[in-house]
Amino acid sequence: QHNDQYQHIGTSSNDINGNAVNSDNMPPSRCCKKLWDYQDTPEAKGYALLALGRGVAVMANVVYNAALLELAKTAAGCLTGMEKEAAGINYECNNKIYGQNPLALISNIAVVTGLLSAFFMPFIGVILDFTSYRRFIGILFSVVFTCIQIIQISVGPKTWFLMAIVQSIGGFCFAGIIMTSLAYLPEICEAVGQEKHSKYTARFTGKQFTVQALFLMLIGGLSYAFNISNDSTSTARMAMGINAFFITILFGVGWHKYMPSRPA
Repeated sequence: QHNDQYQHIGTSSNDINGNAVNSDNMPPSRCCKKLWDYQDTPEAKGYALLALGRGVAVMANVVYNAALLELAKTAAGCLTGMEKEAAGINYECNNKIYGQNPLALISNIAVVTGLLSAFFMPFIGVILDFTSYRRFIGILFSVVFTCIQIIQISVGPKTWFLMAIVQSIGGFCFAGIIMTSLAYLPEICEAVGQEKHSKYTARFTGKQFTVQALFLMLIGGLSYAFNISNDSTSTARMAMGINAFFITILFGVGWHKYMPSRPA
């Protein structure tokens, strides 16, 4: 009986008179409802919300990294924006700031994030697999990551280097959120079966990338509306503020309401 509940998801359903309705001819509102129909699998609903939160965070940090890069180049004395365009395509800046080329800032952040992950993720993986603290670890990473996003709203010419350091820690926390979320996938598969699990994971990924695109369009529209499209720092602050608002809700509801604790 449990398996029968999942038999017709994404293929057909019944209307009010009990007649079969193909999903291809289904009204948009009912199609949208089907996309969020994970039956009696709370972990799947929680995972979907966490995927939405990750989508928002990814695109917000793409915008933020662009601002960090421009602030680093400005601090190094390099031309940016319209001044760089006026200097021509052959313009190069070899100035350094804090011993590094400003163009290497983002890659250096990624290196620090990768090293932190390489050192600590094996231990965290053991905790996730062999203890009952999986949900606690996920909540902890999400709370720290959200606090970092709020702190990063203060980015500016005087704080960009500190924010770059914090960004590397935020990247590590984000990797921890992904790792903790993935630990629930085998149990979702066990609950709904491999066929439904493959459909669910496709939905999770689709939701995340859809939200990324929508968030980028939102930030682009708002930056144009507020006439800050040429100010990467102001755009980054706005993106981080909106990001912090959404991930607080999505991560909070996802972990608190849907993601269960698991015994060791």
